[in-house]
Amino acid sequence: MNHAQSRTDPSPEVMYEAWKAFPGITYPRDGSEGQAGVVWIPSSKDPVTETRSYARTAHYDPVQSRTNYDILTGHKVAKINFRQTSMETIATNVRIVARADNSSIIVVKAKKEIILAAGAIHTPQILQLSGIGPRQVLKAANVSLVLDLPGVGSNFQDHSWFAVGYNCKPII
Repeated sequence: MNHAQSRTDPSPEVMYEAWKAFPGITYPRDGSEGQAGVVWIPSSKDPVTETRSYARTAHYDPVQSRTNYDILTGHKVAKINFRQTSMETIATNVRIVARADNSSIIVVKAKKEIILAAGAIHTPQILQLSGIGPRQVLKAANVSLVLDLPGVGSNFQDHSWFAVGYNCKPII
């Protein structure tokens, strides 16, 4: 950790270094690698404006004026459709339905690729509804198999979390 990571307040660095006095404490390189220990978790705030970053400010605002960008609210992805060749499975289009009552169905065709980023719960749900996942799960749900991929929807775990609260004056 360095001062750039903790912005202008070196207090987190002091606390991070203080943990090294305890025997048996590990320091994983990445807090997402599944190993317990002391990790640095950066803030999702803009360092200049101190405003929280989220999908609109981090993604939508910078690209909203692009001519090749559209956003559709009040809808959800119901299924990704695929074309299979002897060598590969290719996503061709996405079926989107109205969230309120599934009344409107929109099919969006892909020119190049489909990027699925629906979070830890909805990404595997959409893949399974589209026929990608464990063969037995899809068979039990009466979903036609596109690709037997046993890990889809498996091993979802919450990360353990322990936080220490403290009051201190910045040592700047």
